[in-house]
Amino acid sequence: MIREVIAKDGWQGLLKEVCARPQQFKLYHYDLATFYAELGDKDNAFAKLNQSVDDNEQFSGFVKVDPFMQSLRDDPRYQEILKRVGLAE
Repeated sequence: MIREVIAKDGWQGLLKEVCARPQQFKLYHYDLATFYAELGDKDNAFAKLNQSVDDNEQFSGFVKVDPFMQSLRDDPRYQEILKRVGLAE
């Protein structure tokens, strides 16, 4: 399935497919947040980031340095996430 989706719709298509059916993949909420961020869907990215923090997922501590989160950094919700994780300045 992955090869077919990438061949047809590229990387963005694969991200959309995974986000549409996350139950078929064993992913952390944080992973889905990076996918949504890369797709430009900030609302879903922040929803998944909040779930990641709520669930104490180990990767949520990378939010400040993760290059996949770049598109979220100008949003006020990003600072709230940093506060929740203990990384606010």
